[in-house]
Amino acid sequence: SDTGYRVTSSAINAQTGTTYTLVSGDNGEIITFNNASGITLTIPSGLPVGFNCTLIQLGAGQVGITGASGVTLNSYASAFKISGQHGAAGVISYSSNVYNISGTLSV
Repeated sequence: SDTGYRVTSSAINAQTGTTYTLVSGDNGEIITFNNASGITLTIPSGLPVGFNCTLIQLGAGQVGITGASGVTLNSYASAFKISGQHGAAGVISYSSNVYNISGTLSV
């Protein structure tokens, strides 16, 4: 029997605007961004430790990731933008209001 992890269409949150703020319901979800203009993703304070999601840039508009007041973002080389179309990033909270951002990132 197949007991592996499966992503269903209900686990995909498709965003088409130029701004989006994560909510607790995004935990474990895939969030796609599809816009020709730049997009700002904000990570708010108060999401639970262990919160995680995957971000995918579908459109040409670059996705920039920012933290709300009281939120600390960490990534390799302080890169917080998805590098380009079809790039992806993972967001994981490993301490209260502290997040690691990893993936196809640029400064």
